Amino acid sequence: MVVVLKHSLEFQAQPVAIARQQELAAQERATELAKANEAIQRSLSRLTDEPDLDSFLSHVITEVTNQVEAVAGYVFLFDAAANTLELRMSVREGQAYQGAAAHDHALFHAPFLADITPGFPYVCQTREILLLNLDDFNEMAWPGTVEWHRSMGHREAAFLALMAGDRPVGALGLAFREKTQLKPEELELIHALANQAALAIQLTRLAEEAKQAALAKLNEVIAREQELAATERAAELAKINAALEVEVIARSQAEQLAQGQTEALIKILAGLAAEPNLDSFLGNALRAITKQLGEESAGLWLYDDAHDATILHLNYENGSVHRGAQTNRPAASMHRPLKGWDGEYLAALRQQKVLIHTEQEFASPGYTTSRASYLDRGIKTVLYVSLFFGDRFLGFITIRSRQTRHYPSEEVELAGVLAHQVALAIQLTQLAKQAQQSAVLEERNRLARDIHDTLAQVLTGVIVQLQAAENPYTTDPRDRQEHLAQAHLLAKQGLSEARRSIRALRSQILEATDFASALTNLAEQMAIGTGLQVHCQIEAIPYWLEPEVENHLFRIAQEAMTNTLKHTQASTLDLKLMVESGQLQLQVSDNGQGFDPTVSRVGGYGVMGMQERSQQIGAQFQLTSCVGQGTIVRVIVPISAAALTKSP
Repeated sequence: MVVVLKHSLEFQAQPVAIARQQELAAQERATELAKANEAIQRSLSRLTDEPDLDSFLSHVITEVTNQVEAVAGYVFLFDAAANTLELRMSVREGQAYQGAAAHDHALFHAPFLADITPGFPYVCQTREILLLNLDDFNEMAWPGTVEWHRSMGHREAAFLALMAGDRPVGALGLAFREKTQLKPEELELIHALANQAALAIQLTRLAEEAKQAALAKLNEVIAREQELAATERAAELAKINAALEVEVIARSQAEQLAQGQTEALIKILAGLAAEPNLDSFLGNALRAITKQLGEESAGLWLYDDAHDATILHLNYENGSVHRGAQTNRPAASMHRPLKGWDGEYLAALRQQKVLIHTEQEFASPGYTTSRASYLDRGIKTVLYVSLFFGDRFLGFITIRSRQTRHYPSEEVELAGVLAHQVALAIQLTQLAKQAQQSAVLEERNRLARDIHDTLAQVLTGVIVQLQAAENPYTTDPRDRQEHLAQAHLLAKQGLSEARRSIRALRSQILEATDFASALTNLAEQMAIGTGLQVHCQIEAIPYWLEPEVENHLFRIAQEAMTNTLKHTQASTLDLKLMVESGQLQLQVSDNGQGFDPTVSRVGGYGVMGMQERSQQIGAQFQLTSCVGQGTIVRVIVPISAAALTKSP
C-alpha cells in the first residue's frame, strides 16, 4: 500500500509542475502590465508638469527605449506642407540628444522627403508598428541606412507613425541590438506613449498657429495703415483702433478658451495618473468636459458585446455624478437598452464619426425611448463622441445642452482628445483586472490540485490504516501496531506537505533572501528614478520570525513606501526595523506634505489593508501625520507572537 501511494504522488506531481509554469506566466503578464501602467503614468505626469515639447519628447523616447530594451530611439516631426521628416529628439544608451548627433546617419542631419520610402505612408495608413530585420532589409527602409545600422550594431529596427486624429504629425523609430519579438503588452505600451507624444506635438502646433495667425493679422492691419494717404489718415486711424479693439477682445477670448482647454486636459491627465478608482476618475473627466464646453450635463455609455447594446454607466447632471443604475434614465441597465437608438446611430459612432443631434433628430424613431426624458429636462442639443482604444469600440460620451448649438471644430476636437484619455483609462483598468483575475484563478486551481494530490491522498491512507487497525478480525496485536505505525508515518508526511504548501505562498523575494535584506532591497528599488533619498536603519534580529509575520510586515512596508511616492511629495524616507523591550518595531516615515487623518483618507484601501495585516499577526498599527509635517507608519509586534525561536 505504501509503494502505490508514493507512485501516485510522483505521477500527480507532473500537472502540478505544469500549473506552476502557468502561474509564473500569469504573474509575469501581471508584472508587465504593472510596468506598462507605471510607464504611462510617469509620461502623463510629465506632460502635466513639463510645458517644453522637447523635454517631454525626450522623456517619452527614453521611457519607450527603457521599457522595450531598445539601444536607440528617435522622434521625427512631420511637415505636411513640405512633405518632410526632421529628426527632433533621439536617445542612445540613456543619453538624449536634440536633433541629430555626430554618430547619426547623414540623412538625419537635415529635413528629408517622407515619401522616399513606402515605410512612412504604410505606417500612417495601418497605424501598426513596422518591424524591419536588418539581415533582410527591403524597400520599406530609408535608402543608404542599412550599412549605418549594421555599423552601429543594430539587428532590428521598429517604426511607428505619430497620429493626431487622421493626420500624421511625426514618427517614432527604435533600434535593437538583438532580434526581438515584442510582447502584446509592449506593443500596447508603445502605442499608448506614441499617442501621448502625438498629442503634445499637436497641442504645441495649434498654439503656435494661433500665435502666428494673430501676429499676421496685426501686421496686416499695421501695413494697411501705413499705406493710407495723409488725407485719409485720421478716419482710417479710427477704423484701425476699432479693428484693433475687436482683435484684442477676440484674442483675449481665444487665449481664455485655450487656457481653459489646457486646464481641463491637465486635470484629466493628472486624475488618470493619481486616481486609484476608475469610476471616480471617469466622473471627474465628465465634469471637466462638461465645464469646458459650457454645458451642465453629460453621460458615459459603455458598449456590451454580449447584448450588442450601449448602457448608461455614469451620468453627470446638476453638479453630481451618479451610476447609471442609480438613475431613472432609459438604458440605465440591460433590462432597458436603447435598441432603437443603437440600431439607427451606433454604426456611425463605430466609424468614429461625431454626431450633433438637435430637436429635429429627436423626432426620429431611434429616440422613441429617450425622447420624453430629453424634452422633460429641456435638452435641445446632444453631442456624441466615440470612445476607441486602437480598433476596439468601447462606447461613447454624450454632452447635453439646453440650447440649440452647433459646436465649432476646436470644441469637437477637444472633446475627442479628452474622450481618448477616458478610453485609455478604461482599457488599462480592464487589462489590469483581467491579469489579476487570471492570477487569482490560477492560484486557486494550484492550491486545489496541491491539496488533492498531497493532503487528500495522505489522509485517505491514514483512514485506511486506522480502519485496518480497528478491524475486529485483526487478532494479532503486532498487525494492529503495524497499521497504527503506518498511519502515524502517513500523518507526519501530510504535516510536511502542509508546511511546504504554506511556504509556497510566501513572497518569492523573502524566499530568495533574508527579511532584513529584502526590506533594504525593496526601499532601494522603489526609490530608483524618483529623486527620493532613502535611509535604512535595519538592526539584526536575534530571532527566527514566523513566515506569516515576515510576509505581512514586508507588504505593510511596501504599501507605506508606495503611499509616500504617490501622495506626499516627500524628498526623504526613513525605514527602520528594530527590537526593543521585547517588541519588534517596523517604522516608515517621510518629510512630505502630510495630512489631517481626521479629515483626509490618504491611502484609502491601502491604509485599511495595512491595518488588517497588522491585526492578523497580533500587531499594533499606528498612523501619525500632520499637514506640512510628514507621515509616520509604525507597526509593533510582540516577540512572543512573531518569533519561532532564537536564531543561532
